[in-house]
Amino acid sequence: MGKSKRNQRGLADKVRQTKGGQDRKTNPFEIRINKQKHSVLGRKAKHDKGTPGISRSKAINKRKETLLKEYLQRNKSSKLIDKRIGENDANMTPEEKMMKRFAFEKQRHHEKSSYYSLNDEEEELTHYGQSLAEIEKFEMPFDESDDEESGLLDAEYVAQEHFGGFLTRKKEDGAKDEKPKSKKELLEEKIAQSKKDRYERQTEKEATGELRQKLDEDWKEISELFTTGSKRNKNEDKATKKSQIDDYDIAVRELKFEMKAKATDRLKTPEELAKEERERLEELEADRQRRMKGISEEEEREMQRVKSQHRSADDLGDDFSLPSGEKFEVSYHEGKLLLPEGLESLHDLSKGSKKPHGDKESNLSDEDDGEEEDNSGDESEDDDNEEEMESDEEEDAEDSGADLESEDGGSDDDDGMDVDKMEQSTVNTEKQSRRRKKQNKDVDDEDTQKMVEEAKKELPYTFGVPCNYDELLSLVGGYSADDQMTILDRVRKCNHSSLAEGNKEKLETLFSLLVEYYGDLANERPLKIDLIDKLVRHLYELCQQSPMKSAEVLQSVIHDKYGEFDSICEKTTKVKYPGLDILLYFKLVSLLFPTSDFRHSVVTPTMLFMSQILTHCQPTNHRDVAVGLFVCSLFLQYIHLSKKFVPEVVNYLQGVLYLGTRKEDSVCHFLPPFKPYGKQTQLLALEKEESLREREISPLSISQVFSSINTEELNTDQFHISVIATCLHLLQQLSELYLELPSYREIFCSIKLALTQLHTAVYPKSIQEKIDKLHQQLSSKDGSPRSFLQKEKKKPPSMKFFEPKIEEDYDMDSKRKNKSKRMNEMQKLTYKHRREMKGAVREIRKDSQFIARQKLQEQLDRDAERRQKVNELHQMLASQEGDCKRIGRKKVKF
Repeated sequence: MGKSKRNQRGLADKVRQTKGGQDRKTNPFEIRINKQKHSVLGRKAKHDKGTPGISRSKAINKRKETLLKEYLQRNKSSKLIDKRIGENDANMTPEEKMMKRFAFEKQRHHEKSSYYSLNDEEEELTHYGQSLAEIEKFEMPFDESDDEESGLLDAEYVAQEHFGGFLTRKKEDGAKDEKPKSKKELLEEKIAQSKKDRYERQTEKEATGELRQKLDEDWKEISELFTTGSKRNKNEDKATKKSQIDDYDIAVRELKFEMKAKATDRLKTPEELAKEERERLEELEADRQRRMKGISEEEEREMQRVKSQHRSADDLGDDFSLPSGEKFEVSYHEGKLLLPEGLESLHDLSKGSKKPHGDKESNLSDEDDGEEEDNSGDESEDDDNEEEMESDEEEDAEDSGADLESEDGGSDDDDGMDVDKMEQSTVNTEKQSRRRKKQNKDVDDEDTQKMVEEAKKELPYTFGVPCNYDELLSLVGGYSADDQMTILDRVRKCNHSSLAEGNKEKLETLFSLLVEYYGDLANERPLKIDLIDKLVRHLYELCQQSPMKSAEVLQSVIHDKYGEFDSICEKTTKVKYPGLDILLYFKLVSLLFPTSDFRHSVVTPTMLFMSQILTHCQPTNHRDVAVGLFVCSLFLQYIHLSKKFVPEVVNYLQGVLYLGTRKEDSVCHFLPPFKPYGKQTQLLALEKEESLREREISPLSISQVFSSINTEELNTDQFHISVIATCLHLLQQLSELYLELPSYREIFCSIKLALTQLHTAVYPKSIQEKIDKLHQQLSSKDGSPRSFLQKEKKKPPSMKFFEPKIEEDYDMDSKRKNKSKRMNEMQKLTYKHRREMKGAVREIRKDSQFIARQKLQEQLDRDAERRQKVNELHQMLASQEGDCKRIGRKKVKF
């Protein structure tokens, strides 16, 4: 029977209602569309649409279910913790859990706990009706029917094969009664079998070798038939190739067989070089000390050899002394031993109390005592030598007379005469050898004396660092400029900062002492300009080793000099120009430190000091004018890189031009320290104008200016021309330096006016050309228009082009292919770690915001609850007060 239409319609309505309830319509205002900068065809956009509101609500709900519950239960401790063994371990079976619990229980109730137990019977625990003790022993009941299934052996197999079975086992058919072999027989059989196998392998190897050799010989005979024609072709090809070799092939072969570069010794570090240099100087100093003592190299080697000789302890006596290295020939006369002069017995030779006359050690000790003793000793020795020579001649004459007498009257005994002649000849040879030794000794003494004098004239090779200024003066005083530089060089090499720990501080002290010595040299007369120039090199190298300490030293020097100058400026208006020492300090600062910095701890104060000199010091003589020009030249050296504007220099050069103009026609505007009247206004006026046109211009030297004793020596027309030429040269450099300044015309307008007022006709042609060239350069910007003030121009932003950038050899995996597999994996892990870290930080930030909102809500709830309670109290008090007032009104009525 089929269903009715009414039932069918109701079922369809139910299905439609359920589907409609599942499909939830999204609010279009909750959808957020992420716009892309560039749409790429074929690329799937993952996050083109999003519902931030729904995502935010889901995150809040999730935090309410997890984070909020933890926050609310943060101070609660009423928790039920299941501490049963194995309850939280899903890998353990129930039986294992029970076994562990039982073992733990047995461990708690140890045997000691049952000492005082009154129950003798032990309780037996069971599991499914079986004893737990039997289960622990793993005892299984034996079932004979399950032998094959359980893997047990049959009884028959055990009886035959196991213990004693071989005795009851029947022999196989056809087997003979054989005795069992002993262990020795088995071993011999095994050895014989191994020898047999080795012999067979060797014979097989020899057979294969012979066969291989035979095949090679057969192949050579056959191969000759095939290679005869090919060899000729190859030879012809080689001949043609040799004829076709060009220059390129020759160059390639030359490069191929060219000698390759060999590895050389590594470059030594500065520390190693300093150590080697100090060792070299110490060796030279030891050699100089040896030569000063008069010891030659051969004598020193002989002394070292004697010292190195081994002497046993048995040879040492009470009167033991080392014998001298000099030996003598043993000879006898009339039965007596002939000894060298100065010795009376062998005891004197062993004791060493009286040395021979020719002993060099006595001469060396005498030479060390002093020059006077040396001279007196030499004279006495010469007298002794003359007396000995005379006595030797007398003895020779006596001996010759004795010989004649013996010849006349000695005819009776020929044998005795022969003996006397032999003895006399030995004596004569001894005397001749002594004379030769004396002559050689005199020559050696002269060479030794010459060597000692030359060694004393040499400079020492090792020096210590002076601790104060007096020690420095005693170290370098009395030497020439080259010797002083050599001494300072050796002081620095022997005390290099890398050789010892405190050497750096010593060299810093040396720098401060040399700076003081530099100033004292500038004040000496006559001026030692060569020594000052050579001293700058050492100052520069020491400054590079410790720049901070060097800056402090020079800063203190400049500060002290400026303090003296400032105190003089406060006392009087007529301030003298500084001395040569301060000017050379200015020059030293420009050589040791960078002058292009915007601000420097030494250069900036020095420039301020120089500007104060040009402003306050009034030129009263020709030396002052030259000093001011020297300061201006130093300023140009300071600012040639930074191009700083120094108005004091421009003003001073304008004043120098004013000193050389005619005052009756001058309309020049000037500033202090120059004055419009007085004797100083005619300092650079020319006296003989007619005879100056053909003169040569000599350069102005600051050393010549300060070397002159009287300033009137500088009052010459030649000096005036040199000053004007120097001033024009400095103005030329300044104009080139400030050419790009907007105020160029205003700066040099007064200079142009001073140039027009100079009487150029009386100056030499070279100065006239300089004046014309300078005037043209200063007038070059007169007609140029000025630029208006404008905002700083910025680079316009470039337009965005949507044209694709096409690369012909582009590779998608170029970044990965260029790297190794390990590097690619590290890059992937780094990217994942960075992404996860960002997500974790973002989630932590949102969690902290959620907790902060929860705390704020709790605080608001507490405040609202307190406010409600306060209102209730106010209402209660108001009602009580109303009741009290009402009762009071009733009492009044009564």
